[in-house]
Amino acid sequence: MNSNETNIKTHALLSPSASKRWLSCTPSLRLSELFGDTGTSDAALEGTVAHALCAILLTAMREKEPIIGADTDAVEALKKSDEFTPADVDTYYCPEMLEYCTGYAAFVYSEYQKALKTTPDAVLMIETMIDVSMYGNGMRGTTDAAIVSDFGLAIFDFKYGKGVKVEATENTQMMIYALGNIAKYEMFYTFEDVTMHIYQPRMGNCSTYASTVTDLKKWGGDYLKPRAEAAMQGEGEYECGDWCRFCPARTRCKKIASTYYNVFNAYSGKEIPTLTDAELVEVVRMSKDVMKWYDAVSAYVLQQMKDGQPFDGLKLVEGRSSRTYSDEDAIAEILIENGYNADDIYKERKLKGITDLQKLLKKKVMDELIGGLIIKSPGAPTIADVGDNRKAVNDAKNDFEDLNI
Repeated sequence: MNSNETNIKTHALLSPSASKRWLSCTPSLRLSELFGDTGTSDAALEGTVAHALCAILLTAMREKEPIIGADTDAVEALKKSDEFTPADVDTYYCPEMLEYCTGYAAFVYSEYQKALKTTPDAVLMIETMIDVSMYGNGMRGTTDAAIVSDFGLAIFDFKYGKGVKVEATENTQMMIYALGNIAKYEMFYTFEDVTMHIYQPRMGNCSTYASTVTDLKKWGGDYLKPRAEAAMQGEGEYECGDWCRFCPARTRCKKIASTYYNVFNAYSGKEIPTLTDAELVEVVRMSKDVMKWYDAVSAYVLQQMKDGQPFDGLKLVEGRSSRTYSDEDAIAEILIENGYNADDIYKERKLKGITDLQKLLKKKVMDELIGGLIIKSPGAPTIADVGDNRKAVNDAKNDFEDLNI
């Protein structure tokens, strides 16, 4: 990769992937700059490896090259990438990743074949840099895949995460990608319809949102551009929402603190039985975010103190210590020489967990060999918002509805 390509890969300040945050809370863009680079998480690096594999597989399909179908071939191809190290491939690649990425590539390629039937010169673009600076200074991004024809523009975004379900409907990242692709290709094709797809295999999520060039340009001019300008100037009102979880400034943001303190203060003096149902719902909905924020603040302060920053009223102390062996073989030899039985000093072998075995085996092979010996017990009931896609379990009242008494 040359230096120009390296610069292209760097994230723009008005990053489409973070657009929900800086569009919803415009001053957070400049506030976040004060906290610098927060580093790359394991989940993000795993996603980078998966995206690279998707591009390799989809490119092979488009170019009519032999398709990678074996783990050894996938690993070999990934280790040629300069987006990560060979050690990263060894750490994050697993047979399950190949299965999920192959599914994504097959889905996109099938849509490309449909487009070719209506527009023989339709194109499938893979990992293409798009410029959206007409809506915000330096705004740019990389589209995972785009299909352009006279009958429509289709945008695809691969999400490897399994913690948060991502919907395509009015997804600002996808809409910005669409605007960039419209600007890039509208001179060559006569499309008006735009379809945006999010493919999130580990959550069984394939979400689609349809719009038009006219509506997207109106959104870009009326909403995206002015809010991007406000964000660049650090103007606007701070607003809290689910976008705060990824904000680099969340540990010092007064708006978040005041929001959570206000909720706490509003209900802290009340006994739980005296809260209304609506008040209880509000507390439950915010509880997870509040606890995550507390943990994030504690982790931030701990790191600051480790780096030498003093905080009046706090001090670093040694936590609970743990004991480990420096040389297990030497210890075992000494104990056996002193009359202890090997069966007494060694633990018996234990089968790896289901998740680890699934990484070792492909899911299909695992299901064929031992699927009938794996019991999936129902999970313990937990609270979720009504928008959650999981099916509601019966409550205590429903359990007695079918009884004839």
